[in-house]
Amino acid sequence: MGNGWQTISLTFDETEIGFLASYIGDCPLSSLITLVARIDASTEDEEETIKRHTEWYQEPGAIQFIVESDGTIDNITIKKTSQDVLCVDFDVEEMENPEETFHFQVRHKDLRNAVIAEATAMLKEFGIQGYNENWYYGLDNFPVASFLLLLGNKTSADEGGDIFTSRLDDEINLLKSIL
Repeated sequence: MGNGWQTISLTFDETEIGFLASYIGDCPLSSLITLVARIDASTEDEEETIKRHTEWYQEPGAIQFIVESDGTIDNITIKKTSQDVLCVDFDVEEMENPEETFHFQVRHKDLRNAVIAEATAMLKEFGIQGYNENWYYGLDNFPVASFLLLLGNKTSADEGGDIFTSRLDDEINLLKSIL
């Protein structure tokens, strides 16, 4: 990882694919942490398959990482184009006419565990502030709250369900547990 660029290497079964992502947008690891945490939160409340995605930009080009999940099995689609695209192109819908498309199916817990393992290794090497400084000079912050959710942190709501709280000592202990 250097300032503003990150190599992405994904392995599914015996297939390995790799990309180089630009500083435009969120760091790929950060976006995967948030994506998996959002899937976890959505599948707890819904009984149907949910669909979430994130994008990584290449200058020119982009990669779109799409997950359809029922909370147990994740169907992953990765679309890649080398054409110049605008960040706003992907906010709502999937990439049209990709040059390459990959499809994989994994257990959701395996995807979650892989993201936790990579985030833990990164934190051990760089720390939270080091991560922030290495990803485009601190313009993308490590998603601590989403990472804590992946580690099992819980929140509580007040009687009206409007104000949520968590316990700082539990959060600190969860972060200590990965060291």
